[in-house]
Amino acid sequence: MSGHRAAVPATFLSLVTGMALAGFAPARAATAPPPSPSSTWINSRLVELSFADPLVDPPLAAAKVRVLLPAGYGTSTSRYPVLYLLHGAGDTAPSWTTNNDGQQSLEAFTADKDVIVVMPDAGKDSNAGWYSNWFNHGAFGPPRWEDFHIDQLVAFTDANFRTQATRAGRVVAGLSMGGFGAMADAARHPDLFAAALSFSGAVNTTGIPYLEPAAFMALHDHFGTPTDAVWGSWQEQEVRWRGHNPSDLASNLALVPLWFATGEGVPGGPAPDDNDPGGLATESAIFSMNAGFAAALTQAGVPYTFTPYPQGGHNWWHWQNDLHQAWPFIAAVFAHPAAYPASWSHRSMETAFTVWGWQATTHRDVVEFLELAGVSSGGITLRGSGAVSLLSAPLYRPGGAYALSVSGARAGASPATAVADAAGRLSFDVTLGPSHSLQQYTPQERAAEAGDPSYWETAAVTITPQRAVAAVPAGGGASGSTGGGPPAALPNTTAEGAGSAIAAGAGLVVIASLRRRRRLP
Repeated sequence: MSGHRAAVPATFLSLVTGMALAGFAPARAATAPPPSPSSTWINSRLVELSFADPLVDPPLAAAKVRVLLPAGYGTSTSRYPVLYLLHGAGDTAPSWTTNNDGQQSLEAFTADKDVIVVMPDAGKDSNAGWYSNWFNHGAFGPPRWEDFHIDQLVAFTDANFRTQATRAGRVVAGLSMGGFGAMADAARHPDLFAAALSFSGAVNTTGIPYLEPAAFMALHDHFGTPTDAVWGSWQEQEVRWRGHNPSDLASNLALVPLWFATGEGVPGGPAPDDNDPGGLATESAIFSMNAGFAAALTQAGVPYTFTPYPQGGHNWWHWQNDLHQAWPFIAAVFAHPAAYPASWSHRSMETAFTVWGWQATTHRDVVEFLELAGVSSGGITLRGSGAVSLLSAPLYRPGGAYALSVSGARAGASPATAVADAAGRLSFDVTLGPSHSLQQYTPQERAAEAGDPSYWETAAVTITPQRAVAAVPAGGGASGSTGGGPPAALPNTTAEGAGSAIAAGAGLVVIASLRRRRRLP
């Protein structure tokens, strides 16, 4: 059936009538909802949405998203898990449904599978977005691809399709640049996705310092590899490269099941294009990245499934085949989702971030990593400099008083006793000594760190319940933060049909399911 523009039928697309949060899904309101998309039905299962979104304009006047529905979607009332399927640097949103190189098509492969597949744009060729908010030489976005995908698209999908709107119902996967995107999304937002998969993914962009960034610049015009505009120059902004690189964030993936595959670039594989010299050379370089990623995961003690194959190039036959081979892994994740962790660790170079329901807002003068470890209801360990404002997940008794004790030569915590708000969250500040004055990973910073054994301050905060129950605070934000914690559930919404929902933009403002992240200018 040829594509045509139409209102989306209510039988295929309806507003969510109730959405439960996965564990302590965090609140985030930094990004406005996307404008209402137009829709083009490709066939009875496949619809293409087109967003005229200022987050990604430039480089695109409209960001397209293809959504492939289960065969029984129109006649059922069931909710379905979602597979976010990301494309590569030379592709666009339709690519997963228009390329197979002789393999079974995506539509045929998913015909008997109860899953919604969401395939978003992320820029192409010289405007390939790398699933990131661009640094743009200090001016920042647009394009803001990470905000489009993480803040807007996930909420839009859950509000307008019958999804299992929880972490347990989301898996992210992708090929090449999309393999990077899948692992980077999961590493930066491990509480959002139940698993991450990469097919020939560029999962180690800093494997050989200076060499890989320089190679990316040289290959950019032909292959869409990242330039300085994406994360800044390596010489001046290495910390931003590392803050997005899956291999540098390997420890963040400890609670995310991982599956990745790549060829080694040896000719003679089963695909029609497996003797193409360019594809073989590209896959050989990608294999090196994947081997580095596996080594980083091993060093961090993170489990994973790595499935390399010797013969094969960088082509669609293998990427479709990888998805087919990985399906039992995906199905098992959807069938047996992990629970909210009792304890977790995370590292980030962002000024502020939310993860596993905790909000952290840093107060420092430079860009550097903040590391959180052993986070649980009993306490948290921080490593960095300056001060950090924390708003906990709702783990505590509303109105309960909790004593905060902290160890560390230059560390402190205030207040000495925190009172949980009405949602059961604690708000407190932790000092980590004076802020550093040198941006992390610059030559000057490396020298200062090497010459000072106490360069980084570590603060271990113990949280102990007290007997008394205090008045419940009316507010809800750590000092210095922009506040707002996760509610226990989102409000219910109803509508006659999703065609009117898209036309009116209904269901897009799902602020309670979004997460706040601020960046240094």
